[in-house]
Amino acid sequence: MPDPNQKQQEDVKIKKRNIFVVLINKSDRLLVNGQDMDLTELKRKAKEFITNPNRVEDLPEFENKPILIANPEYVPGGDAPQKIPHPHFQRKYPEGFPISKGVISLQNDRGTSYKRYIEVQNVLVAAYNEARDELAKQEFGVPFNKLLNQDDVDAIRVAIPQRISEAEPKNYGGN
Repeated sequence: MPDPNQKQQEDVKIKKRNIFVVLINKSDRLLVNGQDMDLTELKRKAKEFITNPNRVEDLPEFENKPILIANPEYVPGGDAPQKIPHPHFQRKYPEGFPISKGVISLQNDRGTSYKRYIEVQNVLVAAYNEARDELAKQEFGVPFNKLLNQDDVDAIRVAIPQRISEAEPKNYGGN
């Protein structure tokens, strides 16, 4: 009989192509997937990872899912579902919207300066914001921060989830 714990462990594994490793070493050098990179390049590469516009094989996979938003008629204990499909996305993408399985893993050495860590974190968030801006313009004709309808804001956040995993600092060594 198969071991159910082994199946659970396999479900937790993330394919290498779905992880973008950003490491800041003790000298504040930036290494992305093992390669030196500056902040300008990081933003471009992170955005490419987030969106994978050409569906490149070594960038994240996508899964078609409905874009669900809060149901205004939801009452705890009632019959109405807690989340409902966003009407625009349901109409335009009846098979579901392609959502990235990608995760950005931000790691740093114990010797990394706080200033550098925040700079890198801000660049990664900016890459997500640019990707969300582009999708909002494509779907609703305005940038993400100009959306007036909270359901539309929530839909863009679901369509491009911000997945930044921050690991505990370690002693990585290196210069």
